[in-house]
Amino acid sequence: MSNQQTQLSELSALYNISVRDAIPEAEVSRVLAANPFISIPEALNLRTISSPTLKPNLLFRSGSLSHLSPAVLAPLKSTYGIRAIFDLRSKAEREKNPSPEIEGIETVWIPSTADFGPKILSKEEEEGAEKPKQVLEAAKVEDFIQNEGKEGYVKMYGNVLETHAGAYKAVFQRLRDGGGGVLFHCTAGKDRTGVLSALILALLDTPQEAIAQDYALTRIGVEPFRMYLLKLLLQQMGKETFEDALEEPGMEELCGMKGTNILFLLEYMNEKWGSEGAGSTYSGVVGYLTKELGFDEGDLEKIRSRLTADAAP
Repeated sequence: MSNQQTQLSELSALYNISVRDAIPEAEVSRVLAANPFISIPEALNLRTISSPTLKPNLLFRSGSLSHLSPAVLAPLKSTYGIRAIFDLRSKAEREKNPSPEIEGIETVWIPSTADFGPKILSKEEEEGAEKPKQVLEAAKVEDFIQNEGKEGYVKMYGNVLETHAGAYKAVFQRLRDGGGGVLFHCTAGKDRTGVLSALILALLDTPQEAIAQDYALTRIGVEPFRMYLLKLLLQQMGKETFEDALEEPGMEELCGMKGTNILFLLEYMNEKWGSEGAGSTYSGVVGYLTKELGFDEGDLEKIRSRLTADAAP
């Protein structure tokens, strides 16, 4: 087995650890100190987006930056060349934890059509609740029980494509027009961020295993904040105790970060927006970008040209 294969096997063993269980601290520290993660103290899931198809050190993803000072985050510009940060959080999340103002970096926020962000309905909310426009019925915890949570993730991420279309369009416009490195984030860097990262990688015809790994690395990236983030999610869903909540069928899958979660979405997109003979494994992503976000093929070619690994600087 080659060194690269050994490293991938070791990473896979870590990011497939159940969210119920802690990843050994020494292993977390080792991974977070190496590429693609960025070694900024106390950063949450901060890393480059990397794949064989993507120009290195151009796109970055993370969880919330709100707990970090502008001084600590200054290397995002000085070392990594980031010029724009797209905050995918809701208005309420931003008001509670404002984005830091980093000199030389523009922070962009586009309101979503679902101010609460990706929503999972508790049983109490299912009846009588006013709901935003959605592509699909809102996901419920029980939707995550079967087939590794496929139905739940298709519903949840399908609705993210709708509620965050404005923000996603703004990011792709920035990627088309250039202007330095781009970082985007939500709260944990899993769902809203994970969907956007997958869309970009899919546009570049990145192999499925690389897209899945980019998503699954969140399991390691959030480990230092795992208990805080789990409790935050469960509180939002009206769950009183951590232990009891994870016993509910479907909850562990909902909180999980397996690479298959994001591949379920790409499969759904091919069914909804794809076309046979389109010349791309991810014709559904191309369809979404053109039919829903309003880009034309010329726009997409400009984005590919700016981002692909073999493109000129």
